[in-house]
Amino acid sequence: DLLTPTKHKNKRYYSLMAANAFQYVPVNKIDYNGLYTAIESGSLPWYAIFRDDSDYRNRIFEVMDDKMADLIAQKHPDYFEQLPEKFLTSGRLSLCIETNPNHRDFYQLVDDLSSIKDKKEKALTKKIQDLMTTDSCKTLVSRNMKLPEFPKVVWNQEFVDYCMEHGTKHYWFGQMPKEFQTQEMVN
Repeated sequence: DLLTPTKHKNKRYYSLMAANAFQYVPVNKIDYNGLYTAIESGSLPWYAIFRDDSDYRNRIFEVMDDKMADLIAQKHPDYFEQLPEKFLTSGRLSLCIETNPNHRDFYQLVDDLSSIKDKKEKALTKKIQDLMTTDSCKTLVSRNMKLPEFPKVVWNQEFVDYCMEHGTKHYWFGQMPKEFQTQEMVN
């Protein structure tokens, strides 16, 4: 209150504060515009907000909508698995994979979500299986990531053809059902 009198701390003030130093915005003053600005500007201290069940985290999740969750998936894909369950979608998973060139390991991207202790473990939880649609699997293949086991429902000739054309590392080949394997592929 010494630098900025209370009478000047209005919605615009807190929106500007959120863009520069989000951690100084009181929890009860967090609104949609301020939060969106903070995510866009990068001033949101993610490590502090997502590490525990803080008041900030709870308020952020109250204010969050699909547009904001998409922005988080694009700008901060490492926090995808921390989003509330209603925002964990296969489209958003694909968005995380597409917009983050540093991830080459699917298990790193969704480590907390799946509660996988050993990153080489191939068993997926129900939550992750639900995210593994044909589109998200295609995104994983095209990014040449170390892959989880794909659900059986994604395997069809069209998907195999896509993998052959776009998956240059062939991480997917070992899990392809035998009925789709041909001698021509092996050669």
